[in-house]
Amino acid sequence: MSLFRIFTLFFILFAINIKSQNSVWFLNGDKIQISSYNVDTTNTFILYKNKRNKEKAIDIDNIFSITDSLGNEKVFYSKREIDDSLTFSVKQMRSFVQGGYDADKE
Repeated sequence: MSLFRIFTLFFILFAINIKSQNSVWFLNGDKIQISSYNVDTTNTFILYKNKRNKEKAIDIDNIFSITDSLGNEKVFYSKREIDDSLTFSVKQMRSFVQGGYDADKE
């Protein structure tokens, strides 16, 4: 194998490792990137470390889903009945969250 191919392979693997982040989608349309997380089902929190290596917690009730770098999504939202006019299915809430994100971005 040539030196160029080895360097290229190394660069690709390094780039994939850097990009392996998880996107946390909040119910209000906000999105943050985290590298790894743990689900604390006892207290219903997502625990993660921020860029400064400080442990943070997010209430699961504020999270729609977490999407990994491969596009696999874990949905934390479940259909909640607030009242008859404010009940959203998972599909409807996904559209709502994406709409909020797009509105903030534009």
